[in-house]
Amino acid sequence: MPVYKYNNRNYTMYRVISIIIIVNVILLTYLVFGFGRYSMLAIASGSMTGTINKGDAIIIDKRKKEYKVNDIVAFAVKGKIIVHRITRVIKNNGSIYYKTKGDFNKKEDDFYVKSKLVIGQEKFRIPLLGIPSVTVNELLQKI
Repeated sequence: MPVYKYNNRNYTMYRVISIIIIVNVILLTYLVFGFGRYSMLAIASGSMTGTINKGDAIIIDKRKKEYKVNDIVAFAVKGKIIVHRITRVIKNNGSIYYKTKGDFNKKEDDFYVKSKLVIGQEKFRIPLLGIPSVTVNELLQKI
């Protein structure tokens, strides 16, 4: 029967790797479920290709409330979340509306976005992190 020696270096490395994994799982859970100021979204279309590609994930800041031209925002329209760039800000009778456009699209969206429908502003992207979510969603839509 073999006897294994206790190796303090291996044990320390195991603990460090375990802590890193646990912290990452907690952070991803926090972002995916949007518990705090920031939330993560997987990009499922190519409308922002070049800036944000299909399959990327973005982190959005949900607390920012004032947006300007060139900000990339996430907003809700007809039950879908869209991520596009603001091209115009329209103020009308105390209300604020935004005109938006995907960077890869040829023309602006054919609707105005009310300020209360904006979920948040894109802070940064994580390339390819959203691929599993996008793939599963596409497969479920085919069923």
